[in-house]
Amino acid sequence: DFDCGGQAGAIGVVWPAAQGACVESVRVDARGAHAGFYGLPGRNWGAVDLDVIGGEYGIRHGYGAAQAANREVCAGVTIIGARLIGQTRRAIDYIDFVPLVLIGFAIEKDFAAAGANSDAPLSVVEMASNTANNTLVLLDGSIVLRNAATGQAAIANPGNGTTAGKTLYLRNVYVTGTTRLVQSTAGAGLSAADPVRWHRIAQPLPKGDAFL
Repeated sequence: DFDCGGQAGAIGVVWPAAQGACVESVRVDARGAHAGFYGLPGRNWGAVDLDVIGGEYGIRHGYGAAQAANREVCAGVTIIGARLIGQTRRAIDYIDFVPLVLIGFAIEKDFAAAGANSDAPLSVVEMASNTANNTLVLLDGSIVLRNAATGQAAIANPGNGTTAGKTLYLRNVYVTGTTRLVQSTAGAGLSAADPVRWHRIAQPLPKGDAFL
């Protein structure tokens, strides 16, 4: 367990590692700090059982997340089991040329908390240099939005204004606290009628739907 709470700019664990490594059962109190994790083992492994409370970000990795632009820190991270609660910006912030895979997760963001911005807790960042860059896979998890403004997206995949949003694969993902489950390039995305209820995204929609 690591406690970097109250230390502005601090990160609990910095480990942009290579193949075959793993971060397992690590918990970070990042309230009042920058992030829980920066960099995780990429290329064939990643992390199991991560827990971050607070911080601007829960997990940051990829190109330029906290260092110079275009500096690679990891690639192809798989995270199995993550609890990311109370981040003021994003639960996960990544720029990567290999898809991020997140399996078994609980994410909560309170938009009324001190310092919270309007970023969706999960956002697919657009890059035009490679079609695989920044694609995202979410399996078996939950996203809770608290005190969200009308139309606030839980998952943002907006594109960059000139190119379409990235491929987004969702299966068995539960969302509550908003009617806008997924923001898409075309604006339609995936919505629900009641922000109070839990809504299950059971599986991807057929190819050609706006948010894929």
